[in-house]
Amino acid sequence: MMKKVAGPQHCPLVYNELHHKTICGNNQQKQALIQELIKKMRQESKRPRGLPWPPKPASTKGNDHRSPALRWSLLILIMELRKHGLEFQVLALARKYKVYVPDLLFFGRSITDRSERSPEFQAECVAKGLRKLGVERCTLVGFSYGGMVGFKMAEMYPDLVESMVFTGCVMALTKSISDAALKRIGLKSWSEFLLPDSVQGVKLLLTRATYKLP
Repeated sequence: MMKKVAGPQHCPLVYNELHHKTICGNNQQKQALIQELIKKMRQESKRPRGLPWPPKPASTKGNDHRSPALRWSLLILIMELRKHGLEFQVLALARKYKVYVPDLLFFGRSITDRSERSPEFQAECVAKGLRKLGVERCTLVGFSYGGMVGFKMAEMYPDLVESMVFTGCVMALTKSISDAALKRIGLKSWSEFLLPDSVQGVKLLLTRATYKLP
């Protein structure tokens, strides 16, 4: 039932004739389809042999206006999707970049026995991990909480961060910003907002977290 149709060489388009049955119905078939898609993407996106680790910057010549840093290491920091949420994008990016998509602490299987719970601690752990992998400079791509960690990482380790691309986040969640936001929604803590224990709490979360056009 799987067919391959024309598409970019690094990202082949694959579809299933029984779309509603596999995507909207049987979850087991859906998972099998996803695994087959991932397998095909991996086959199409094999990294060229002989690349150094980490990749060395290429010289900028002629009309090549891309920053050499973008051909080094690309670090993607996200929260809601975690690393498996960007499976196809990572495979495409990996043809030109050395891509790192770590699970931040307490996301996925990343844990610690230390008591710190802050973007600073997350940034410290990510930076140490990159150092151990031999990464000297990288471009950060951040979303949501991952963006906040990325900003803190750039502040703490400017020698490690070459450039940044972020969306859906603030540069820093200070106490004054947090207190003002909680006051607007009428709650005392973010745990009360994000982990409601009542129907009214769930309704409040949905009304504040979504927007409906008139």
